[in-house]
Amino acid sequence: MPLVALSLFFSYIIIYFSVWKGVSSSGKIVYVTAPLPYILLFILLIRGLTLSGAGSGLKFLFMPKWERLADFRVWRDAFIQIIYSSGCGGGALVYYASCRPKNSKVYKSGIWIPLINSGTSIFAAVVLFSFLGHISSEMG
Repeated sequence: MPLVALSLFFSYIIIYFSVWKGVSSSGKIVYVTAPLPYILLFILLIRGLTLSGAGSGLKFLFMPKWERLADFRVWRDAFIQIIYSSGCGGGALVYYASCRPKNSKVYKSGIWIPLINSGTSIFAAVVLFSFLGHISSEMG
């Protein structure tokens, strides 16, 4: 747990320094911070798919137990995941929204940000479950 708290602290520090001097300086930071997680996830995906047992992990991800959807805890955990995954950048998004021109398409951005967030979560789940399938096949 202390590692998670430390990671959260560092993420807030990074966000602070990215908005410290305004929108113009944060544009340069985005050139690195936006594509880097996707590049790393893609490299991990290639590695995970080459491991033995990755298919069983992906089957477990995409073939759910439908009776579990009636359980409230599943929906609660999904809601908590969405809040946590978009919560860290919430303050910065409000700040950037206040700096947008008055005639910009805020509605379009408001639709795309949650869609990209959910797509990234699904992509990360594919990467994770490919490794979990390998681990489960190694452990029997």
